[in-house]
Amino acid sequence: MPPKRLALVTGGSGFFGEVLVNCLISNGWNVRNFDLNPNTNMAIDAQVIGDINDRSKCLEAVYQVDTVFHNIAQVPLSKNSREFELVNTQGTKNILESAYMSGVKNFIYTSSSAVYGLPAELPVTNQTPKKPLEVYGATKLSGEVLCQEYIGSEMVIKIVRPRTILGAGRLGIFSILNDWISNGIDIYLIGQGNGPYQFIHANDLAEGMLRIADIPGYREFNLGSLEFKDFKSELINLCEYVGSCSNVKILPELPVRSILKILSKFNLLPFAPYQLAMYGKTFYFDSSFDWNEIGYKPKYSNMDCFTEAYDWYKENLNSSNNAQISKHKSPIISKSLMLVKFILKNIKRFEKV
Repeated sequence: MPPKRLALVTGGSGFFGEVLVNCLISNGWNVRNFDLNPNTNMAIDAQVIGDINDRSKCLEAVYQVDTVFHNIAQVPLSKNSREFELVNTQGTKNILESAYMSGVKNFIYTSSSAVYGLPAELPVTNQTPKKPLEVYGATKLSGEVLCQEYIGSEMVIKIVRPRTILGAGRLGIFSILNDWISNGIDIYLIGQGNGPYQFIHANDLAEGMLRIADIPGYREFNLGSLEFKDFKSELINLCEYVGSCSNVKILPELPVRSILKILSKFNLLPFAPYQLAMYGKTFYFDSSFDWNEIGYKPKYSNMDCFTEAYDWYKENLNSSNNAQISKHKSPIISKSLMLVKFILKNIKRFEKV
């Protein structure tokens, strides 16, 4: 029997990182986690707890590793330009250099669909121009450029751009959606929301990454669900699945986006600029060719992603410990959002009287 391969998962304690760690272990890999916080999976081979900008920790993390799955990133919700640069750009440079120096064979970089900004043409393909709208997308694109500097070296590079990742355990901005639907508060869309909008289930992405590790040569993959509808229909279906009395309502795009832009500028909203810009817009990959090359067919539709995330939210609402965990695994708590929720909830009660 051949020896087990050793994978390093950076960010292995985050929402997707945990799913990837579990997938690798269940498929016979030894796994080392590199994160600011430990992963609770007892089957992990080793854990390096530290900052990706600590070069000594990076070298410790990549020692004798076969494949690096690089997932550490400062996510859009942080709204911190300096942290984006430190983590997403400089941190990627540190782990790349350490991996190369240590003789790592494969380096798989989890990028983002945010590198494309708001594309002029859909569906998005690998040939679509990359024009990020804000700092997060720009630093993820910088990470891609850093990875591409190693093309042709003995370390094989792959870049994976997933659509928005959902599944059990995903909170972040989706905790707001699930909270409002759970409480029967109406959901508001900016614009019509009638164009296709794509997500990807964390399990499908992890299975794809597992197979990408064995594909030879430099590759770029845009991965999303193969079954998706327009965002408005998905939200209506989720409300029906839950049995919620929430309605999906449309807000006029131009005035609302102008107001939200002002509120965001003064930090009165718990959303990142990219999230506000994309809300209600149409965005989807043509992922069929990429999935065929990987040799895997996604098992989850958009709707599966939504319902699983909601069910987990309801089951774990009062049991999660939110100290020292990633933003995607934490519910959003905002005084301004609580005020908006209170107003909308009471408006609906008034309408029933």
